[in-house]
Amino acid sequence: MAVVDRTLGVAARGVSVADELRATWAGQAWRWLVHGRGRLVLVVATGLFAVAFLGLVATSFQINGGGWDYRIYMDRAADFVAGRGFYLSRQLAGPYLVQNGDALYPPPAVLLFVPFLYLPPVLYWAIPLGITAAVVAWHRPAIWAWPIIAAIPVWNLYLVHEINKGNPGIWTLAALSLATVWPAIGPFTVLKWGLAPFALFGIWRRQWWVGAGVALVVCLAFAPMWPDYIRVVQDARGNTLDYMLNEYPMMLIPLVAWASRRRDRGAGREAG
Repeated sequence: MAVVDRTLGVAARGVSVADELRATWAGQAWRWLVHGRGRLVLVVATGLFAVAFLGLVATSFQINGGGWDYRIYMDRAADFVAGRGFYLSRQLAGPYLVQNGDALYPPPAVLLFVPFLYLPPVLYWAIPLGITAAVVAWHRPAIWAWPIIAAIPVWNLYLVHEINKGNPGIWTLAALSLATVWPAIGPFTVLKWGLAPFALFGIWRRQWWVGAGVALVVCLAFAPMWPDYIRVVQDARGNTLDYMLNEYPMMLIPLVAWASRRRDRGAGREAG
């Protein structure tokens, strides 16, 4: 009640609530953290999270090897190029338990995988991770967002898992990152059906609808493969949706950078 009375008193004096809050201890603490010496705390925290993340990635490769999913989809891409189909015969024979080697991506995904039959494997990781990092830096997120962005992959750990396996989820993350700059890329985030909600980012912009039109044309080009894909998804048994839900936190990385962006704010060029 005292808070309400104080707020009403502030309004009566013609002083904004925001100005009053800035005069409180909370406002002073915020200024110290964001504009004063507390900036050092934020920078150090960001650095510690970043070092922890890189250490986890390096350790995961050292202990577990890596590239399992990458090799799976290179095999599927090779079968597609050789005319043997993208999906395994066991996936088209009725209900099946999802195992290593199964293809669960929609037909247009071959446009991603086939080029890497001929490109250096390192680019499969370097391109999407580089895009994500570049977009985050381009947004110039506010300093208070730095430790949040750096903490997400350490807190969730699933991005470490995706990088280690070479899971196409790192490409979905890159697509969403680009969508925060160019909304036309948004519809292509649906590379994983479980992450479809993120494909709606930018739907309020005209560019998104242009991208959706292009995505539709690409999908139509693979029309003969869609019945097989629908059968593969319907007959799959296992926690396929659960594992995709685990990827949601890592998808917040570019969204936090976009939400806290400082570049061109108010100039009408940002994706929102």
